[in-house]
Amino acid sequence: MQSTVKQVIDEKAPRSIKTSKGSKLPSSAILARSGMMGYSVVPNVSKLSLVKRGQRVLVQCEVKLRLSPWDGVSERWLANKTATVTGAGTVSSGKSKNAVSMSSQECISAVVSQVTASQVVPFLAQKAR
Repeated sequence: MQSTVKQVIDEKAPRSIKTSKGSKLPSSAILARSGMMGYSVVPNVSKLSLVKRGQRVLVQCEVKLRLSPWDGVSERWLANKTATVTGAGTVSSGKSKNAVSMSSQECISAVVSQVTASQVVPFLAQKAR
């Protein structure tokens, strides 16, 4: 999920928004040198349910993304400035274990992509001004 967030931000964000290289968050020194604010974006699956409908299974997923200011040291002191955005989706699947597993991953990936593009990127772009 984290790689999907980074990919969407890299594709959809204006030049004023950068993602960190690898999985490490930037240090306070790097943020100070670049003159940029830091944010961590953490996706989590908050709901995944399966509903059988005849020969099909509906995979319903809900994803929450937590956006927290990052000072290069710790998120704890900025916890009161944390925002959460939520998105949900449904995918129709076959009944096999493999089909349900793949459809679950597709649902989660699609929701993470959509929420990142429609809510996270505009939020970060506004903060970058």
